[in-house]
Amino acid sequence: MAQSLIPFPSTSYPDVPVSRRWIAFRVIHKAGGSSWAVVDASTYELHPEASASLHYLMGSAGSTNTIRAYAQRLAAFFTWLGPARLDWTEGVPVVSRFIRELAVTALPVLEGDAEYREPRYRSGKTMNQYAAAITQFYMSAAGFYETRIAYGFSGDRLLPGQVSRSRAVRVKEVEEAPKLLDEPDAKSLLETITNRRDRFLVALMIETGVRIGEALGLRTEDLHLFHDSRAVGCASSGPHLHVRRRQNPNAALSKSSNPRMVPVTEAVCTLYHL
Repeated sequence: MAQSLIPFPSTSYPDVPVSRRWIAFRVIHKAGGSSWAVVDASTYELHPEASASLHYLMGSAGSTNTIRAYAQRLAAFFTWLGPARLDWTEGVPVVSRFIRELAVTALPVLEGDAEYREPRYRSGKTMNQYAAAITQFYMSAAGFYETRIAYGFSGDRLLPGQVSRSRAVRVKEVEEAPKLLDEPDAKSLLETITNRRDRFLVALMIETGVRIGEALGLRTEDLHLFHDSRAVGCASSGPHLHVRRRQNPNAALSKSSNPRMVPVTEAVCTLYHL
C-alpha cells in the first residue's frame, strides 16, 4: 500500500524546518455571521494567502459550503508543501505534483479493517475538486500577490496552449450513473425517522429534489402549503415553497443566488400539518 503523503508532515529531511499542519477553521463574527480561514493547527495563526483567498470568495457571494470545502482542500495543499519542500509560488508544476500524489495515495483505512479491505483511492471527481479549489486560490492570488502567479490557470482549467500541463492538473473522471432511491427504499427510510421535523425535511428533499442546505434554510414564510396563497401576497397557485439565498443562524445556505419556486406534493403537506 502506498504511504500516505497527504496531509501529514514528514520528518525525512532534518535540514528542513519543522513543517506546519494547516487546518480549515470557522470564524464566528461578533456582528453576526461566520466565515472560513486556514490556520496553523497548533498556534491558530492565519495562513495569510489562503485566508485572503477565502475572504475574496466570501465577498464574491460564494456558497458557505463551497468555501468550507475550499478551505479544507487548501489546508491539505499547504500542509503538503512543507515536507515536499516546495513553494506555492511555483504555480502549475507544484499543483500538478500535488494532484498526482493525490492520485497514488491510498485513503486512510479504518482501524481493524486493514486486513480485509483493498486499498481505496480518490476518484477523478474528488481530485478535480481539489484542483478547482487550488486553481481558485491562484486566480484570486493574482489580485493580492502578483498577476503572474495566475499564469497557466483559467477557471478550473489551464489556458489554451498548455495541453500537457492541463492533463497533469486535471484528472479524467469516470462517468457513473447516479444512485437512485426507489419508492420502497424511500418509504423504509422515512419509517425509521421518529422525529417529526426530520421526517418532514427528508420527505421534502425526496419529493422536491431541493438540496440539504436549501431545506435547512427554509423559514415559515417560505412554505406556502395551501392551494391558494394570495392571502400572504403570493400569486403562485398550488402548494409550493420558495427557495431563497440568505444568511441563516444555522449557517444553512442555498447554493444558487437565484430564488425559485418549487411545487410541493400533498404527501409533504400532510407531514407538515401533522
